Amino acid sequence: MSAATKLPRRRRILVLAPFPPSLTGRHGGARAIGHLVGGLAERHDVALLYLRGPGDGEPDEALQRACAVVEEISHPSRRLRVPRLLARLLAGEPLWVADWRVATAAEAVRDVADRWRPDIVQ
Repeated sequence: MSAATKLPRRRRILVLAPFPPSLTGRHGGARAIGHLVGGLAERHDVALLYLRGPGDGEPDEALQRACAVVEEISHPSRRLRVPRLLARLLAGEPLWVADWRVATAAEAVRDVADRWRPDIVQ
């Protein structure tokens, strides 16, 4: 096989998602991330770390089977109280970011990255 036709090596990709991905999800974001994860898993080893709030389902079983690692971070509520939201806004933080902030997320990402050693974090 020539260098031009050599297949790229499999990568270890850690995907971080703000909600459970789903190929048949209720909203476009879940579907888009679901298809991203599914497509990546066909060519690479994928770990999925996602936020799961009240009323959220789990990622599709097909996605869970396709991934080497699937872990959730519990998100108790995506609705901040108005004073806290305003304080974040005044500090220059986008509302969407403030609304989805989870204190334990950074630790969970570090833990999975230390154990799984990804080449790429998406």
